[in-house]
Amino acid sequence: MPNDSRRRIQRDRHDRGLRGPLVPHSLPKHSSPDAIFRDLVLRAITALDRNLGDDLKHVTFKVEAVPNAQDAVLSGGAVSLGRIERGNPHVVVLYQRAIELRSESRVAQNRIIKDVLAELLGRLLGLTPQEVDYSYQQTNR
Repeated sequence: MPNDSRRRIQRDRHDRGLRGPLVPHSLPKHSSPDAIFRDLVLRAITALDRNLGDDLKHVTFKVEAVPNAQDAVLSGGAVSLGRIERGNPHVVVLYQRAIELRSESRVAQNRIIKDVLAELLGRLLGLTPQEVDYSYQQTNR
């Protein structure tokens, strides 16, 4: 008995499309937003390390997702972009989601990261943000 129906060509067994990633894991496009953010922070810290040198020897940097409730109380209800923990070593903390929400592009995100680091390190080291980072731009965030 002849089969009159056309044979349907399937992409895979369950017709769900491609199997595996579209972009290989070795390409930069595959990076997660968290990895991209950490990379931007690391680049900004490296640039500041060239300017400040030994001043950053006793400073540790951390990235946290969101500010905790104590930070909200200390900042007067406004969402802070980072905080300083004085100690040995001092800790500078950046809040990833708060910075990401204030930036409309990767360039703006990089600028905010640099400015927040300059402000926090300035407070920690007793310097102005312009002394910490020569390209500091004060903006209303």
